[in-house]
Amino acid sequence: PSESSTTKSHLIPRGVRKKATLGQRDDALLRMLCDDSKTNEVKELHFRKISHSMIDWKDAKHIRDINAWRNQIYGRAGLKAKEVVMWHEEEELWFELYFHLSIAKSRTHGILLPKAKAVLDAFNETFVGSVLKDKNGNELEARGERQPNAFTSKFNRICPHLRSRLQQCVFGKSGDTFVPKVTQAMLEKYQQMKAEMFAKGITSESVYSDNLQEWQNFFSHLPNHNAFEMPEVPKDSVNTKEDDAAATLISLAHQPVNIQES
Repeated sequence: PSESSTTKSHLIPRGVRKKATLGQRDDALLRMLCDDSKTNEVKELHFRKISHSMIDWKDAKHIRDINAWRNQIYGRAGLKAKEVVMWHEEEELWFELYFHLSIAKSRTHGILLPKAKAVLDAFNETFVGSVLKDKNGNELEARGERQPNAFTSKFNRICPHLRSRLQQCVFGKSGDTFVPKVTQAMLEKYQQMKAEMFAKGITSESVYSDNLQEWQNFFSHLPNHNAFEMPEVPKDSVNTKEDDAAATLISLAHQPVNIQES
């Protein structure tokens, strides 16, 4: 490749990066102040593809041309626009299954929760290079690595109910750090299981342990590399009032329960 194609521009744009918006006139976007890293001078670049007096700020093509010009200058300076990759349904299911499998493991013996970096590595191992489909069945670009900041932000916000349950399960216990290994096949199985529950009209856990047997079956058949032995729930426990059905299963594994007379 030629030197010009591999060398960054010495003109570095100043200020906060902005883009043109359809229907909003902003003549300041037609010029860019840049610092010349070679001469330490300030230079002003101007948009020239369309005469400024002819620009229609309600014309989508004109807006695209202005943004393309600005992006080109940033790109030549090595300041590429950050690509925002929306979270896919399968990626969010991964978090659910991560918490479920961690809870299941904690019921067999004590575990320590991993650092976010270890969870990120496990997540990327599942998805990097995989080709997911959108809601219309169209293939998306192969998944790249999720970066630490964006991943940690998502991880800390998603599945608050399951996160709280897991923290209760590991509180005051010790053991080895555990990170579930989740595969695409496991995600497909988990998605199928959720669809079957939804078809039965069971979409959320009840504070009165409604549909306890259905939830017991759901949690005891979570797809997993290691077959966790899930404790059986006594038939007469269906009248036990706990935070929710799954919490009942967990509490039965660790402590006596009070049976309420119906």
